[in-house]
This record gives sequence, C-alpha cells and structure tokens, in this order.
Amino acid sequence: MTCNRIEPLLAFLLAGTALAACGEPFDPPSLIDKTRVLGARVEVTGDTTRATPRPGESATVTWIMAAPEALPPLAWTFVVCRYSAGTPAEACAPAPLAVAQGTGTPSFQVQVPTADVLGTTPRLQLFGQVCQDNAPTLDPQTNLPTCAGAGTMATVDITLQLGEQANHNPALAARPFWFDGAEWPADDAAADCTSLPHVTAGSKGHVLRLATLAEDRETIVTPSTDPTAAPTTTREVLQISNFTTAGKLGQTYSFVEADDPRSEADVDVTWDAPELSPADGRVHFTFVARDLRGGVGLVTRTVCVD
Repeated sequence: MTCNRIEPLLAFLLAGTALAACGEPFDPPSLIDKTRVLGARVEVTGDTTRATPRPGESATVTWIMAAPEALPPLAWTFVVCRYSAGTPAEACAPAPLAVAQGTGTPSFQVQVPTADVLGTTPRLQLFGQVCQDNAPTLDPQTNLPTCAGAGTMATVDITLQLGEQANHNPALAARPFWFDGAEWPADDAAADCTSLPHVTAGSKGHVLRLATLAEDRETIVTPSTDPTAAPTTTREVLQISNFTTAGKLGQTYSFVEADDPRSEADVDVTWDAPELSPADGRVHFTFVARDLRGGVGLVTRTVCVD
C-alpha cells in the first residue's frame, strides 16, 4: 500500500546538501549520487531486535551509509547528550554524556546512564559529523562535532524504554523480495552478475516488490487520560524509504498504514533503468523501513544493467 504522505523532517538526510541554483532541477531524494547518511539503527546489547534500551543498558548504533560506488575514506565523531527541546548546544551543555570517534562506517556502543542519573529524560540525542578526507573536531563552545572540509551532519534520538512496552526493529532483511515477479535473492560483496537480475539500459516499468508481515507493525497500547476508560490499542505505521544509485524510482517513500488488516502487505515500487549502463554494470538499491517510533530495518539489493 503506498501514498504520497510527506516524511517527517530528518536532519541527517538534509544536512550537507547544497541547494541547487535558481532554475536548476533537483535530483530526486531517492537517487544516491553522492555519499549520504540514510539513517541509524539502534540494537540493544543482548537483544538486537530491540530498539529501545532501558536505563543502565547499552546499545549499538550503526549508521546507514550509501554512495554511488564504494564509500570514500570517512572519519566521524558523535556526542551523546540528554534530550532537550532546545538547541543541540543546549542538549549537550555543560558537557556530552559520551563522545564516540572512529573511521569507516559509523558504528559504536552507547552506554545509557542509570535512572538515578537520567531522571525523567525520555530519550537520548546523538549529534555527529561524518567527514570525507578530513578529521572532525569538537567545537569547545557548543560541544558539537564539526568538519574542517566536506562532511555531513547526522543526528538521531534514542528512545528509552521506561515501562514494559518495548519497541523492536522491523525485520525487513528477513522478508521476501521480488524483481519483475521473480525472487530477488540477497547479494553480497562477492556476488557477480551471473546470480543477479539483468535488465537492458533504458528499459522502464520494472516492479520491485517487498513483503512486510503483520509483526513488522507492532501493537501500541496507550493508557487513557481518563482513569475510567480503557487503553487505546493501535498499530505502527511502516514507512519505507527507497534509494537507488542509478535510474529512477517511481516514489521515494512507501507506506503500510496502521489500519491495514493484511497479515502480509506487499509494497510495490516501480523503477526505470538508466539510459547508460554504470561503469561496473551494477545498480544498487537500499530500502530503509521505519516504524516512526525509533525502530529501523534495512535491506539492500543489486541488479545488473547491460
């Protein structure tokens, strides 16, 4: 099921993107034509399906990166701060809870403070910079990372589990995928074009189909403000962001709505192949599923263009 709903503002998708000159057409958001940060997946230590750590637990945060070809050399710094309704600098004052640094694809562990330290804080906020060919530094005035040259800001909230109701990551990678009606197997770095779908350059109307299951949209129980009324029970919305390194996707976002009664809801996306075959003959796709409560699922696929 798809619709044209607008995705909530995601700073990590927009930061570092230069505005086109007046009259110059924009590339669609679904096209990976530069190194980009597409999101972050939180996995609780000891239960990688859970996206909501409890106070005192730790979690691994892995950022989803994409580039037209191989990722360039990257260096990154992230700060972990308490939630604030104000500016990032206010959230990180007087000092961050933790600082993480590294190279390559950003992935690091976050130790959640205990409840006596956090108080009523409902979530943590992570602010970072992913820099290309330069090393990030911390601004002593704001406690926030900056890049000396080319870089992208990346930020995400980690929702904390303060009660019994956990939130889990959608298991997108475990779901069936089809390309033009044929099973579309997962590929890896060693896969060659003998095991991948083939299309002709310039061909149009290819159908990419992903199956989602009911458990990908968890049930949410919300207590009523009226003590005499029963809690409200709803389902999550599943939003899927679609990306490709070449060609044109029919839509950037797909949705399975909360009131969709199907136990298996297929999502269809059309794709037109590029007019010219890429240098290595391959086009890569990335699909990022969000339950809009902090849970994230990821799947990648590849086709060969002749």
